[in-house]
Amino acid sequence: MIEAVLERIRGRRREAARSITQQYWEMVSALAAGDEIDIDFLGEVLESLGKTESHLSADVEKIQERTPYQSELARLRAVQSTIPKLRAAKDRAAAELDAAYQRLQPLVAETHAALTAAENEVSRIGWLEDRLVETAADPTLAERRTTLTVQRREIGEQLRPLADSQRLTEQYVRAYGDAIDKFERQRREAGSYDVVERTRINRELNQQKLNFASAEKRLHEINAEIREHSAQVSDIDSQLESLRMEMINS
Repeated sequence: MIEAVLERIRGRRREAARSITQQYWEMVSALAAGDEIDIDFLGEVLESLGKTESHLSADVEKIQERTPYQSELARLRAVQSTIPKLRAAKDRAAAELDAAYQRLQPLVAETHAALTAAENEVSRIGWLEDRLVETAADPTLAERRTTLTVQRREIGEQLRPLADSQRLTEQYVRAYGDAIDKFERQRREAGSYDVVERTRINRELNQQKLNFASAEKRLHEINAEIREHSAQVSDIDSQLESLRMEMINS
């Protein structure tokens, strides 16, 4: 009888201890989250549990340290819950893709075969056009074609040395420009008292400026000639293409 009563007393004490401990950790969690709590009641709970302020501070820090891990864990578990649905969607899409492939593969093969055949056929167009040009009935068309071809070749021969002159003159322009920069730098470094040196530098600088202006002028002239000849070539090419079509269709 006494033993049963003592056991009930011990049970109630354990339950009370569990209740106080639970309340303590609820307040610790509230403090870690920045929520307000009943300070007086917290003091009573600390006293009941035999805990100090240092214990409380350490427990709060422990909860705060766990919070980001718990948040990330909750997020990852939420992501994990979507995996079965995503896997099922992927499987459905893969099945639909396979069905579409099985349905369209014969059409792809048929179209590819038709495309290859068409490309093989049209590859003969150039050869046939050349034969029609060579066998054009009107002899004046061939004469005009020969004349235009010769003119184009002559202009091309004129363009080659012009292109060489263009590259060489561009090199001169760059070299004279570099020389101008060099003498201008020397003039700044010479100072205002060294009259002889400044006179020499100014003479060299003026000569390089004249050279630069002359080379730049020549480059403009060459570029103008190249543009003119290129326009002539373009015009002849247009005439040759029109003449070619006329010989093909005659």
